Amino acid sequence: MMSSGNPAPNLRLLAIAALLPLAAASARGSCGAGSCEMEPSGAMPRAARSLRLGYEFEFVPQARRWTGRRQAPSEASGGHHDESYSISRSHRLTAAAGLTPRWSVSAQLPFMSRSHGHVHNHRGAKNRDSWALSGVGDLLLEARYGFWRSEGGSLWSAGAGGELPTGRRAARNANGDEAEAGLLPGSGSWDAVVSLLWQKPIGRGGIFASATRRSAASTRRTRRSC
Repeated sequence: MMSSGNPAPNLRLLAIAALLPLAAASARGSCGAGSCEMEPSGAMPRAARSLRLGYEFEFVPQARRWTGRRQAPSEASGGHHDESYSISRSHRLTAAAGLTPRWSVSAQLPFMSRSHGHVHNHRGAKNRDSWALSGVGDLLLEARYGFWRSEGGSLWSAGAGGELPTGRRAARNANGDEAEAGLLPGSGSWDAVVSLLWQKPIGRGGIFASATRRSAASTRRTRRSC
């Protein structure tokens, strides 16, 4: 099994200090899955009738195999599939607009590029498979309400929204083999999203911590692990 920095699908906790991510997240074992959003949704704009645009880039190379906390030898077999490599590049466009001093709306649209290879162990034969995929991911929309602000400028807010299945949900490689769900830019599901956010501005930057929960309202594709 390859290590992955991807957060668990239902609950993730993030903390960012000085605009650098410090994330504690569990791994998800889907083929090629590797992503850790710097911010699950647009943070609350500082003023009403304001607009914040952003861009995030994430590069996640995975080329080492692990058994627990130790690196596995190259000849070790992990079962039906032996992972070789996964390289993920994520571009995210974000926008957050302040409607009133308490209400804001935000949107996030990713563009994913992934390459993945593994060895398929089938009846004693070792068949090498590889994929190179790219495309627009799922669109995230959210509304946020700031319900408490301290005298020092810290703000607590709650958000609710949804992730729309706008991303690519199926692909095959040159051999005609279907890509695992974790490789694809889109999940194929309609997800409900709720979040709680604390943030404190510091100069032109700031720090924040958030907790987000996602729940699939409906799905067209079953996620499988390798």
